[in-house]
Amino acid sequence: MKQQILTSDECPFGCNSSESALHLAVLCPRSALIFQYLGLDVSNVQDMRDLFTDGKVVIAPNKKNVWVVVLVAILWNIWLARNRKVFDDRNIPHIVVARQCTETLKLWSSRLKKNERQAADQWIED
Repeated sequence: MKQQILTSDECPFGCNSSESALHLAVLCPRSALIFQYLGLDVSNVQDMRDLFTDGKVVIAPNKKNVWVVVLVAILWNIWLARNRKVFDDRNIPHIVVARQCTETLKLWSSRLKKNERQAADQWIED
């Protein structure tokens, strides 16, 4: 299959919206399903900053110190799934993407400080 340059900014998941960072992260219904499956409500997020600041407010205190790591793991896996759709026309189910987020966090947690690793373990167990 020959790779082509995308000429449209339309979301590759067919929701008929323009793809932007915010759309890909949380506004796309598919991304929202991933967050929902992981037990995170992103329905009130209005911009990317909200994810990093407001999201930290509503989570349990014992998990706050790794919120950014968790969020980046989620966004990274959403991005990877998007690329599989765009470049390989493969649609990875949202449940699989959510599991991949957990696996990424497990992998990354070995590089965290002890107290952060414990917080990451709480995310993984829940």
